[in-house]
Amino acid sequence: MTDTVEVLEGFNTILMGASGTGKTHAIGTLVDTGLEVFYIPLESGTESLIGYYTDKGQPVPDNLHIHALYDGYLQLLTSLNDFTDNRTGEKFGPADTWGTDRVVVVDGLTGLNNFAMQLVIGGRAERTQTDWGVAQSYVMSLLRKLTDGCRCHFVLIAHVERETDLVLGGVKLTVSTLGKAIAGTIPPLFSDVVLTKKDVDKFFWSTAEANADVKNRNLPLKAGQAPSFAPLYQKWLERSKGMQSVEVADE
Repeated sequence: MTDTVEVLEGFNTILMGASGTGKTHAIGTLVDTGLEVFYIPLESGTESLIGYYTDKGQPVPDNLHIHALYDGYLQLLTSLNDFTDNRTGEKFGPADTWGTDRVVVVDGLTGLNNFAMQLVIGGRAERTQTDWGVAQSYVMSLLRKLTDGCRCHFVLIAHVERETDLVLGGVKLTVSTLGKAIAGTIPPLFSDVVLTKKDVDKFFWSTAEANADVKNRNLPLKAGQAPSFAPLYQKWLERSKGMQSVEVADE
């Protein structure tokens, strides 16, 4: 017997930006691609994604699955090990067995930071340097698993902070996380890092910002892009179709 193995792994994307720049709302365009979207809200904002449909009088699509957490880091791991749709009760198994017809969305990194630190310090108010280091390792190990250890697509939503660029100098916008030590190591894990922006009443995406730690692989190098996953997924599909699947023999 042989099994067919996809050659091209899923895309890994960060949407980073200030509050109110349409990050969660844009996940609706990801659902619209037809992918099965598994959305895990770690912060308030689910109403924005639901509103993407209900505000237009449309039902929430069946390919959007939501699992809200009521605890912290360990429950997040449990949900990824056997995702349960809160609306239907359906179970989908572990994320690291999924293919590229599915996408995990973690909303967002700020909530993940808080969960990781809370796991370390419990009810203590003070935080030691060791606490920071252990919490950082929890964040990085999970992100590495989702980017490198899963074939499915992965989207991370993050707020931004201004950090000093220790390599090139100056100050850049980058993801807000647990200290400067890991802020610069998160974007390299992803294929596209997008800065979300708002101009009065319109949202935009940018992968061309001199003062931001952005990156493009599936999206064009361009400011002022429409806030949509459609072009990103289309480019990934084109590249995926250009690579033939390989067959491996069972042992």
